[in-house]
Amino acid sequence: GAVTADVERAMCCVDKTADLDGRFGDNTKPLLIWHPSGYPTEPASDKVVFDGLCEALAAVCARAEGAGVNVAVEMTRDGTVGGAETFLHLADRIDSRALKVCIDAANFVPDRTPLERAVRMLSPYIAIAHGKDSSFDNSGIACHYGPTGSGTLDHEVYVRYLKKYTNIPYFVLEYYTSREELLRARNIIQAAISG
Repeated sequence: GAVTADVERAMCCVDKTADLDGRFGDNTKPLLIWHPSGYPTEPASDKVVFDGLCEALAAVCARAEGAGVNVAVEMTRDGTVGGAETFLHLADRIDSRALKVCIDAANFVPDRTPLERAVRMLSPYIAIAHGKDSSFDNSGIACHYGPTGSGTLDHEVYVRYLKKYTNIPYFVLEYYTSREELLRARNIIQAAISG
């Protein structure tokens, strides 16, 4: 089931995010980006894990709707929301106007759902995009995350699909540790936007 302490902490974050009213740029509402917890390492029923996630997120989204906040779930391959299909199942169960997606292709590509289909399926929910890169070891496990341009993600394709299927106001660059990495990442994304 839902972890009460985690739900309470998320609700506090919703309240703090609501305090940003009027200071949230081009987003339609203040936006809380939520990273679901990692998948339990102890043996657990997948149904119990999913039901607990739905229970928790339904409570958080109800609070968010009342506070005028959107909650964007950032999918992560090792987390409880690891891909587009899982998010859509979650959205069907929760049925909240406040539930959105923070898409970060490096967190779930490659996946059994091709990138274009994932962006297209998630487009009604995508509120913001993140950009970083990932690399994989010989077994196909993600072994490195870094700034845009440091891994194997095709950012030209990623940005093309975002432009085609969404109208997001922000693309946030992540994982840079120097000005040079940031400028390189910016240039890659700007070239993709212009392309």
